[in-house]
Amino acid sequence: MAGHQSSETAPNLLVNCIWSSISGDKVGNGTKSWTNLFGSGCSQSLVFHSPVEVSGRKIAKPPREVIERGKNQWQNCLIGWFVGSTPDFKQVTSTVNMLWENTVRVSTRGQLYIFKFSDGETLNWVLESGPWHVGHIPLILQRWCTELSVGKADFRKIPVWVILRNIPMHLYDCTGISYIASVVGKPLYMDKGTAQQTHLDFAKVCVEIDFEDEIPAEIMLDCGDDFVVGISVSIPWVPEKCSKCRVFGHNCLRQQQSSLQRDMQQRLQASGSVLQPTQNMMDQQNQLYRNQRGLAEASSMPLYSTAQAGQANGGDWQEEIYQRDQIFEGFLFARLK
Repeated sequence: MAGHQSSETAPNLLVNCIWSSISGDKVGNGTKSWTNLFGSGCSQSLVFHSPVEVSGRKIAKPPREVIERGKNQWQNCLIGWFVGSTPDFKQVTSTVNMLWENTVRVSTRGQLYIFKFSDGETLNWVLESGPWHVGHIPLILQRWCTELSVGKADFRKIPVWVILRNIPMHLYDCTGISYIASVVGKPLYMDKGTAQQTHLDFAKVCVEIDFEDEIPAEIMLDCGDDFVVGISVSIPWVPEKCSKCRVFGHNCLRQQQSSLQRDMQQRLQASGSVLQPTQNMMDQQNQLYRNQRGLAEASSMPLYSTAQAGQANGGDWQEEIYQRDQIFEGFLFARLK
């Protein structure tokens, strides 16, 4: 056959090359090690550290300086997760870089998105300028912390911005505001203006709230010497909550109600009728609810109206509407038969 052929096949040549590296033989112009063969870059190389044995079991225990160095690496990071369905990675990356002027590097860990900024000033601007949305889906942002390092989001708790007004000047500092905000939830941090005391008429504080927490409209602040001040509380935005799953981010009862209404609309249209949410139909639903429950005091209850249809909030109110819908469903379906 024409041309020169090697006496060794490609697989044999690879094996001989690796064996020569391990045994210290020269390959090419110098001695090669296993690391030389598969990459000698500092960022890829690893070092053996003797594990610690505790109760007969080996554990990894990095020294404190290693842990602190690792924490510092993520100090300019925000952790984010989406309320509801999660957009794909490409959409998230392109959107946040457009909104934040290409100042962030995006990565993922489990359910969480990690947004790494080049400086703390940009991070603070992003954090304080929210809420942000990607594809009309709310993005929850929080400063990086070790508790979020494992990549799991607890949807029973979320960070929200809270506005506190009428704080006495002598308690408008980190300690005083912490005591006040603790009535709402777990205080996390203040915005820049609050920290620098540039707008003393209100304080903007990020607070972690639990699903079970009830947000007060006013906090009574005991300043001593029989001096009590009312601190008004407002939250610009908070995601919807599901009383069935007991988490933030969706509402099973509202989704079920919407599905029921669509089904009833389709069945009425198929029968030649058109379902309109008139006040008369709502009154019939309310009367059915009273009759079913046998509530003597039901006439004084805040019942369903056309203005309220589909806009229920709060666990108890959602449950009330859900039960009425169940009764009303039977009433309407009976008319269709």
